[in-house]
Amino acid sequence: MCICKVLSVQVDPKSFRRTTSIHVHNTKKKVYRVFAHAAQRGNRGALVDRGANGGIIGNDAHVLYTHTGQEVDVTGIDKHQIDSLKVVDASAKIFTQRGEAIGIFRQCAYHGKARTIHSSGQIEWYKGNIVHDQSLKVGGAQHVCTLDGYALPIHIDNGLPYISQVPHTQKEFDELPHVIFSSSAKWDPTVLDNKLSSQPNWFDIVKNDAED
Repeated sequence: MCICKVLSVQVDPKSFRRTTSIHVHNTKKKVYRVFAHAAQRGNRGALVDRGANGGIIGNDAHVLYTHTGQEVDVTGIDKHQIDSLKVVDASAKIFTQRGEAIGIFRQCAYHGKARTIHSSGQIEWYKGNIVHDQSLKVGGAQHVCTLDGYALPIHIDNGLPYISQVPHTQKEFDELPHVIFSSSAKWDPTVLDNKLSSQPNWFDIVKNDAED
């Protein structure tokens, strides 16, 4: 599917002033998939979803920049598909072992409603980030670790992993350290694809990795 006209909104990271312009382009859209429960409202925080193949920004973050010429369709929210969501970079206040910080989430679809949904795979593709989303009760580590050494606790609620994030103020954006969670390169979920069963020695690969 090709899009011919897009109304894009850009935000100055220092002032959040919005400027609107029309850009003409052609692009093939990707589809982000999430589970229906992911968009439900609540105060649990932002969902860290290994079942989502792309991040979805909700109303708990600020849009910093809208990527011209990029749109995605999202399936799974409210049990139907939402077409032509803009791709944005966004920010929110997060809570780490070093104190409060500003999380920068790049190349995410902008929904603007309910909670943000973070894609575990997209975060981990930004080399050095690790998402330990298993509960401590089953031997997991239950935190996100970023490439620059920040750790965010994961809360498990009703079996699902969440991190705490809230919208920040201008003063907080200017003064708190910034922690980047995803790459600025155009996000393509297929970079994670790997059919293990097609490799004849797949068990040896898994066994050796487990032993290491």
